[in-house]
Amino acid sequence: MQQIATNCVEGELSYKIVKYFYNVRNKYGMHHNERVYHKALIEELEINEVDFISKPRIDLFSLTTGKRLTYYEPDLIIKNKIIIELKAKYPIVTNEQVMQVIEYLKISKYEVAYLINFKEFDFRPRRFIHTSDRKKFIIN
Repeated sequence: MQQIATNCVEGELSYKIVKYFYNVRNKYGMHHNERVYHKALIEELEINEVDFISKPRIDLFSLTTGKRLTYYEPDLIIKNKIIIELKAKYPIVTNEQVMQVIEYLKISKYEVAYLINFKEFDFRPRRFIHTSDRKKFIIN
């Protein structure tokens, strides 16, 4: 029996949603556009009764003043805890895409994000963490 990493940030939820990423990839392969994967993942989440918001606006804050700078629209937010950014680009995820997700974590209230490229030959969702204790703009 595989043990779930419950001691990491959003470990149980992460374990579940990674299965859904693989379910979508296994069903639909690697030759569709991003819209197909987005809709297929929404279907997977609905079937498994996972709360999510598609294309939400999330606030991004100034690291200097803590004031709202603007907003960002990720593909999905799962249970108001995890950002999901989907891609469908050959052949790999770029450093620019990785840095964009990391920077969004740094200046938002969210601590966990996944970057998934369904067109990668070596399919592997990437998980990023930036905890709130490192975010000066968050007031407890």
